[in-house]
Amino acid sequence: MASSNQIKILGLLGALAPVIYFVATVLGGYLWHGYSWYSETVSTLTSAAAPNQAIINPLYAIYNVFVIALAVGLYLGIKPRKPTVASLLLAVAGVGGLVLFWFPQDYPITPQMTFTGTMHVAIAAIIAFSSIASIAAYGITLRKNPDWTRIGKLCLIWLPIALALGGFGAASINAPFAGLAERLSIGSILLWIEVMSLALVHRHKSKA
Repeated sequence: MASSNQIKILGLLGALAPVIYFVATVLGGYLWHGYSWYSETVSTLTSAAAPNQAIINPLYAIYNVFVIALAVGLYLGIKPRKPTVASLLLAVAGVGGLVLFWFPQDYPITPQMTFTGTMHVAIAAIIAFSSIASIAAYGITLRKNPDWTRIGKLCLIWLPIALALGGFGAASINAPFAGLAERLSIGSILLWIEVMSLALVHRHKSKA
């Protein structure tokens, strides 16, 4: 059985995940001369033709590992009813992000997608689905937990926002503002991850 200190560490790793993602995205755009955060997606930063992959890819890998750590922390740290399905969905999002490195986005994007590019889109869709589904699953599981009622309700309130922004990002993939739309969608997930991480740390800080 994990101690409160161990669970708190997992929560802290989760809290670092959005920060690392933000740093990687800003740094990747800054180092790539001519890259447009407004029109180009985040996946472009790790595409087959992207420069500075030796710097950017490890940061995104750490982000995904920390998301998995958060999923484990939430599973171990929430009682009495463990959020098994919700934590599994969140872990799938993290694992999917790691698998994505084997299938970089085509660059430039053309109607004739390669197998690798097609797999990238499919895995990215799985990540998006599992991320949003985990918000719903945590909300359903936590809303009747006395220690997590507010967080559970917050998840259910945040769910339609994440869905709307996710749908906007998907619908705007070929729009001139695709990069902005995707960042809004990803940002909604990152903010939720930060809230869940800090909630986990807070609830186990007093028990340490």
